[in-house]
Amino acid sequence: MQRKIIFAEDCLRESGFSDEQTIKQWVKNIINKSVDYINKITDGSKGVIVDEEHRIFIKFYVAGKAILIDEIREEVCIV
Repeated sequence: MQRKIIFAEDCLRESGFSDEQTIKQWVKNIINKSVDYINKITDGSKGVIVDEEHRIFIKFYVAGKAILIDEIREEVCIV
């Protein structure tokens, strides 16, 4: 199922991203690559994705036919 991706107004509040549109495009691409994972999340529940390539953390909620992006953090290091 194709879901609409909605960004919370302050989802980048703790980040120092210089190009907000580029970051949002990265997030859309990451979400679209993670469909199998997202489909396993029940409606109303939280999901998280850490992308190693772009070093970002994404916290989101699944709400019916939408994915609500709540928080994006940069410079995540996976150990």
